Amino acid sequence: MFKKHSFFATALFVISFLFLTIGVLTNASVIHYLDNALFNLVALTYSPWLTTIMIYITSIGSPLIVTTLAVVLFILNRHKGRKTLILFSFYFSTSGLALLLKLIIHRQRPSFQLFSDTGLSFPSGHSICMILLLLILFSFLSHRKDIFSILIKYMASIWTFLLLVSRIYLRDHYPTDILASISLAMASYFFIKTFALDNSADEIASNQGQSVLSQKKS
Repeated sequence: MFKKHSFFATALFVISFLFLTIGVLTNASVIHYLDNALFNLVALTYSPWLTTIMIYITSIGSPLIVTTLAVVLFILNRHKGRKTLILFSFYFSTSGLALLLKLIIHRQRPSFQLFSDTGLSFPSGHSICMILLLLILFSFLSHRKDIFSILIKYMASIWTFLLLVSRIYLRDHYPTDILASISLAMASYFFIKTFALDNSADEIASNQGQSVLSQKKS
C-alpha cells in the first residue's frame, strides 16, 4: 500500500515538473500568469527591514552551505549503512540533475533583483538543495518521536519555507522556478521511497523484530 502511494506521488510530481518545464520552454501564458500573480502578492510585503532579513536567509541557505550540512548529516548517520548510502545518492544525483537542467533550459533570472545573484534561473539551486536536505533530515528522524527530534523537524521546515519565499521576495527566481524545484525534489524522493527506501525500512523493521524475539526467548 505504501509503495503504491509513493508511486502515485512520484507520477504526480513528475507531471507537475514536466508541466512547468514545458511551460517555460514554450513561453506559455499560464507560466507568466503564475509568476506575475505570485510576484505581485509577495510585493505587498516589501519593507527595508524584511528585505534585510530575506537577504540574510538566502545568504546562509546557499547550495555550498546546505551541501556541507548534508555531508555532516551523512557522516553522523554513517552507521545506518544502506539507508545513508541511498540518501547520499539521492541528494547528489538530484542536485546534479537540477544543475544540468539549468544549463539545458537556460532561463534567465528576473529583472530588478533586490539582492543581485548570477547564473541561470530554472530550477532554483538554493531551493532544491534545501528541500533535499529537509527530506533527508525527515527520513533519518522518521522513527524518532522525542521532543528534540520533533522540534528539529519543525524548525527545519520553517527555515526551508522562509528560504523558498526569500528567493521569490528578492526576485532572484521566478515563482515557477521554486515550484519546479519542489516538484523535482519530491518526485525524486518518492521515486527512491518506492524502489529503495521502503525496502531499507523493511529490513530495519525485520531486524528489530528479530532482535525483540531473541530477547524474549533468552
